[in-house]
Amino acid sequence: MSISSFYSSLFKVILVGPRLSLRIGEMALASAQVLTSRVPTFTTAINNPSAAAKREAVLTVREKIDGSVESFSAASSYLSNSIANLSKSSLNLESVITATQALFSSRSAAEILWRHISLTTTITLWATSLPIKMTLFGFHLFEQTSAPLHSRVVANAKRLSKVKRKK
Repeated sequence: MSISSFYSSLFKVILVGPRLSLRIGEMALASAQVLTSRVPTFTTAINNPSAAAKREAVLTVREKIDGSVESFSAASSYLSNSIANLSKSSLNLESVITATQALFSSRSAAEILWRHISLTTTITLWATSLPIKMTLFGFHLFEQTSAPLHSRVVANAKRLSKVKRKK
């Protein structure tokens, strides 16, 4: 891994974090809107539910099941595609081996010093890039799994905000 790709990965972490925070906040607000709309309907319909309350309850359960299935499917798809790429890119042992071989084939003190610096830089970049890559991996996994739930919650909040409640 080069220094530029290290900083590129670090920059991605800095950019992805706030985007996920906004998504979580939007989901929390939309969930609160959905709950304030649905809970009164469900609590008043416990003994004698209307047809609309029954439809809303069935819709709620169906949405939860569909959202969970889509979320699980997205997570498994992302995991299967990413594990191989993550292990290939994070275990860049070829560059470490090459730098070590170059160090041992040095002929002068200046070459030894320069190649030792090169080996140290390679190992340091590899060791520091792994946590960054794992963080990005976690961020992207969360993005993939929360996308179906996010879209459903926000759509429900919009739909239920248009429905006028009977008082």
